[in-house]
Amino acid sequence: FTFFHLILWFESKSKLKIGQPKDNQLPKVSIIMPAYNEGKIIGRSLEKLMSINYPKDKFEVLVIDDGSTDNTYEIAETFKSKNVRVIKKRNTGKAASLNFGIKHAKYGFIAVIDADSFLDKNALRQCMTHFDEDPVAAVTSHILVKRRKTLWEKLQYTEHMIISLMRKAQEQANVINVTPGPLSIYRKDVLVKLHGFDEKSIIEDVEIAWRLLKHGYRIRMAFDAMVYSIYPDTFKMWFRQRRRWVVGGLHTFFKYFGTIFDRKSHGVGNWIIPTSLVGYTFALTGTSIFIYLSF
Repeated sequence: FTFFHLILWFESKSKLKIGQPKDNQLPKVSIIMPAYNEGKIIGRSLEKLMSINYPKDKFEVLVIDDGSTDNTYEIAETFKSKNVRVIKKRNTGKAASLNFGIKHAKYGFIAVIDADSFLDKNALRQCMTHFDEDPVAAVTSHILVKRRKTLWEKLQYTEHMIISLMRKAQEQANVINVTPGPLSIYRKDVLVKLHGFDEKSIIEDVEIAWRLLKHGYRIRMAFDAMVYSIYPDTFKMWFRQRRRWVVGGLHTFFKYFGTIFDRKSHGVGNWIIPTSLVGYTFALTGTSIFIYLSF
């Protein structure tokens, strides 16, 4: 597994840097930020977002308040302007909020940003340089942990650095298996064609990536597009997050398991499902051995 990624990395390392496009070459982007009870942080996130190095007449921000019970909506409203729209809806989940935002988006590219994410000023520009051919339906970014005070935050910082290297290597074989929420950009027409995000999934960023690959689209990673996000700072919060990832991952795994027998499923059936199967098998075996030795 490591050898495979090393080969891909050396194949793709020459493509890490791509020149910055001129302002008149940049496409218009609708940035969707779903938010639920993010009152403590959404103000700082929007302030950082509004200072990005991207022409102000070429992007809009849609803050979708998913029925928050705190002051998320009120804080977001203070940023309301020609570029920023704030829409409040009943609580239906993140995927449903994204689909709601897509319906209200004006432009041909959809950028998804979590409410606790902070973009480097050139992150959006760097991502947009990768949409140079029609099969590229999505581009994700280089995601890092913003706070690094506790042990759990430091461990996750190292983990995400390794994940980013692997994800960039996976681009070469078109097997990037997730378009993470902190910052990923999609072609709107492709999302509409595939009926948007799966509202039954609790890890919609994984499911949509698998669906894009299954339908023959390409996913790329902008390695120099830095985004910093808030991650769990205690074991309890970390465990809760990882439990959601595992449960959502198993749901997605079984949803696409049949593609392992489908030669036309591209990287999903040929790589993602087999490696996921091996991973879950080792995880189950390791957990069983640990429980047996403990008791």
